[in-house]
Amino acid sequence: MRSKGTNFHGLLESVERSRGKDARARLIASVEGELGDALRHGAILTGGWYPIAWHDAILRALEETFPGEPHIIREVTGQAVRKDFETLFKVVRLVATPAFALTNATRVMARYFDGGRVSVLEAREGRIHFRFDDYVGFTPRIWEDVIGGMEAVIGMLEVAHQPFDVRGTRNESRDVIVVYRA
Repeated sequence: MRSKGTNFHGLLESVERSRGKDARARLIASVEGELGDALRHGAILTGGWYPIAWHDAILRALEETFPGEPHIIREVTGQAVRKDFETLFKVVRLVATPAFALTNATRVMARYFDGGRVSVLEAREGRIHFRFDDYVGFTPRIWEDVIGGMEAVIGMLEVAHQPFDVRGTRNESRDVIVVYRA
């Protein structure tokens, strides 16, 4: 399982936009090991693929850099996804129903992660049940990242929604049920 470089860049840019350059620098300085060296030397390429453990490491550093913010991962990821897709979703809102957009969003995971499989178990107006399987190496932090991105997507569709129902007994698999009103 690998994470695309755009995940790292988007997270760092989101931290800088919301908290400033000093916060970004503190976050990078707090990342240890090979990932920390790569971040400090600008060696993470947007289109490159990196170990999933690195993704968890930067999310852990994010939590440790902002310890008083329990939803920091979802917040920062949501901002990054909104920035990444803002132009696309202006067009999508004009031509697609929320059900169509959400059902077809399963392909988006491949933009961010190499590996795993997303299925739509149920799709009807007002409810979509996703199953994420074989996301080997995913941690609770990485799932927070994924859910933050999903919340941002549904927010960009400008539909009201209930809190996501996230279920899973293993880190590799999760069921996510999205209930919304168009």
